[in-house]
Amino acid sequence: MPLSTQLNARIEAIAPFHGSLYCGGPFIEVAGKSALGIARWDGQRTPIAVEDLRAETLQDGVQLTWRMAPEAVAGLRTIRIARRGEDAATSAFKTRTEHPAQDFAAQGQGFAWTDAEVRPGTVYAYRLELVEQSGVVTTAGPVQATAAIAVTGLDPIPLVRPSGAVRIAYNVGATGDASLVVFDVRGREIQSLFAGTAEPGRFVASWDRRGRAGAPVPAGVYFVRLRTAGHDHVRRMMIAR
Repeated sequence: MPLSTQLNARIEAIAPFHGSLYCGGPFIEVAGKSALGIARWDGQRTPIAVEDLRAETLQDGVQLTWRMAPEAVAGLRTIRIARRGEDAATSAFKTRTEHPAQDFAAQGQGFAWTDAEVRPGTVYAYRLELVEQSGVVTTAGPVQATAAIAVTGLDPIPLVRPSGAVRIAYNVGATGDASLVVFDVRGREIQSLFAGTAEPGRFVASWDRRGRAGAPVPAGVYFVRLRTAGHDHVRRMMIAR
């Protein structure tokens, strides 16, 4: 990247000395760092500075956060985020997502991206791959985080409106047989939403508010039961008129 694009003001003087090029002017920053009016360029591109790159475990995934100076972002074409799962057979990083640099929502100089497709309890390594307009790639990282272990259970179910499908979110903490069933206040099974072997993780089931015979169920109180090995979880559900 040309040195002139790294400065916050113009260059007024240039002088070679001992194989390097010295530049002077009213600038006070070079690539976001204090320069006090003088900078040295020795023919090597200045790496794009990524600060405070971190990976944090969230309940619903792993969040990456980092900081970059606005002028550094302006010189980028895309930002790639690559991931490596520590339990995988290969140690190679694979691109998880890629976006134009300006697509990343920023507050000041802070950036964030959340990886929601993770396996509970798995250690992941991440790195940033910053692609400049010239095609040159600068990497930052890696950083690591362990995905949260899911706790088996059902999320609360909001009031169900008369139309539209019902979304039922739930967690499974361990591999094993599982079932997700809707039943009425008399304990009669209305519809089976899942039955089989479930892997650990977070899931969302969709129910069209129909019973086994295919007819829509009337308004009223229903219950959803998640059953796994050693666990029984029940949530109340109200379907409005």
